Amino acid sequence: MKNFLSEFLGEKIRKSKNITFVSLVCVLFLVLFPIFVDLERIYFAFFIFFIFIYMAISVSWNIVSGLAGQFSLGHAAFFGLGAYVAAIGFRDGFFSFFDLRAFILSAVISMVIAAGVGYPLLARLRGFYFTLGTLGVSETLRLLFINGGEFTGGAWGIRLRTAFDVGFSMYYYASFFITLITIFLSAILYRSKVGLNLRALRDDETAAESIGINTLNYKVLAFSISAAIPAICGCLFAYYLRYVEPNIVFNANWSLYPALMALLGGLGSLIGAIMGSIIIGAIIQLISLYFPAFHPLISGIMLVAVMVLLPTGVYEKIRKIIRR
Repeated sequence: MKNFLSEFLGEKIRKSKNITFVSLVCVLFLVLFPIFVDLERIYFAFFIFFIFIYMAISVSWNIVSGLAGQFSLGHAAFFGLGAYVAAIGFRDGFFSFFDLRAFILSAVISMVIAAGVGYPLLARLRGFYFTLGTLGVSETLRLLFINGGEFTGGAWGIRLRTAFDVGFSMYYYASFFITLITIFLSAILYRSKVGLNLRALRDDETAAESIGINTLNYKVLAFSISAAIPAICGCLFAYYLRYVEPNIVFNANWSLYPALMALLGGLGSLIGAIMGSIIIGAIIQLISLYFPAFHPLISGIMLVAVMVLLPTGVYEKIRKIIRR
């Protein structure tokens, strides 16, 4: 028994060291990449920038839907809010261009709104009905901002007019930093007492309540935490595009893609969400580039195919193959 435990623990430590080493090599490559390459001239840099955004949003979506078990399609609402905080704040002179305060405020506002709508939704709705409720929140916000008059720019949106140019490398590093922070904080959350309680309510909500876990508060907490990251990404997207418009920033794809990525990688798995973001992000970019007319159709087919063919995700499938 003692030898078995020693071998088992040794194998776990070796695997952990290998994952850490590969992760460090990837991070080092991504940090040094802009130093040796002119990011303005290659499409690959634009591709990586969007992969970072997708990854951060997918990992955050996995907190509420994978860890807490509350399948949400409301991330588009928070992405759009973040974009409009940046645009309105800049237009009205509250923030300068690419202002750190705008990123912080967008996260705070989204978390407060997530808590505000989360309590009534999560108290009354479960499962598929909660999913529809979050989708309804996104659509309601989109319509509100379309009809928001001068304050939101209406259907025409808001242009961020400025002669100041931070350069694409700033957007690259900002998206990279946001993604790293999201992954790091998610890893801490997964291993914390809060993460254990979220898993407990996901697996059996009644049993979780019977041992003293306030399931409603924990579900709202997970929903609020997951709302902060898409808001920050939306803020960055607004600065990058220098234009926000309701049909762009509140587009349902900002809710659909994170779900698709996390499901492909493996629901509730941090590594799975990262893998899914890379795979689906690459496919999305290729489809947008070569088959833009079929983009929505192919995305829907992929979502259904992933749920039917890979219910446990790519990461779990690879682990099973390795164990054989």
